Order: sequence, then structure tokens, then C-alpha cells
Amino acid sequence: MTFACMILAATLAVQADKPFVSQAGTFKVAMPSAPKEQNLKVPTEIGEIEVHLFVADMGSVAYFTSYNDYPASIRNAPPDNVLEGCVNGSITQVKGTLLNKKDIKLGAIPGKEIEYTMPLPGNKVGMGRSRIFLDKTRLYQVLIVGEKDKVMSKSGDDFLKSFDVTKQISP
Repeated sequence: MTFACMILAATLAVQADKPFVSQAGTFKVAMPSAPKEQNLKVPTEIGEIEVHLFVADMGSVAYFTSYNDYPASIRNAPPDNVLEGCVNGSITQVKGTLLNKKDIKLGAIPGKEIEYTMPLPGNKVGMGRSRIFLDKTRLYQVLIVGEKDKVMSKSGDDFLKSFDVTKQISP
């Protein structure tokens, strides 16, 4: 291992020990670098939703974490229906093809984990992996997209598994 690789590995290990924490979003996640925050207004079937997005773009791979709050009326919808809508919307938005999908949980919070292919610039095919959780009216999304070898790596696994909710939404 070269000296530069050892420094990079040590830097990533230190960053994994000090995850990015969003007090407003009530989550923490181990990002590979300090993320840039963006707030987007997204039209949906139930009205415009403000999405809080945190991005660490590493060139051949990008790490995203987001959260948004739905109106209280979303509590009347079955969580699986909301999550399925998010899965379908995510795949459609990136013009992707779903490869795998499974139900997951983060404690008592229901979620979905998906893997998909997607087009990249230069007529390349990339990969995406996402975990999507619905905590009552708050939706969390954690995803990694880019070149397949980066997305399907141990560091990709570690990133997705590092996500945790620091305070659940009240009933």
C-alpha cells in the first residue's frame, strides 16, 4: 500500500468515526467528506414538498442523504404504499432499471433497500443503491450512485449502513 493510500484510508476511518449529523433532520451518517446542503421544492401528488439534500461528490461516485416532511395526512396511508411510491419515483427520476428490492427496518422504522442501473454521462452505465425509510411523516433517503465498482464496494456498504435516526418523529 502506498503512503498516499494509507493516508486516504486513515482519513476515511477518522471521518467514519465522526459522522455528519443533521440536528434539523434528526439523523447521522458517515459521509466521505463534508456534504454540501441543498434545499429543493419538489412537486408531488400531495403538493409541493421541500427536500433537504446533503451531497458528497467524489467524482466517480456521489453520496446523498436527504429528508423531507410530508403533511400529517400521510399517516393515513400504509407506509409500504408510500415507500413503494418513493422507490418507483427514484427509479423513474434517474431513468434507471431496478435490479433488487427488499424490505428493511431501522429499529421500528420501515424501509426499502434497492439496487438499480442508471445511465451516466458518456453513454456509460452506472449503479445506484438506496435505502429509504419512512418515520411517520418524515422520509429519509440514503443513496450512493456512480461507477459500479465504487457503488458495490465495502465503503458503499459502510456508508449505507452508517445511517441512523437520532430522534424519531413523535406519534
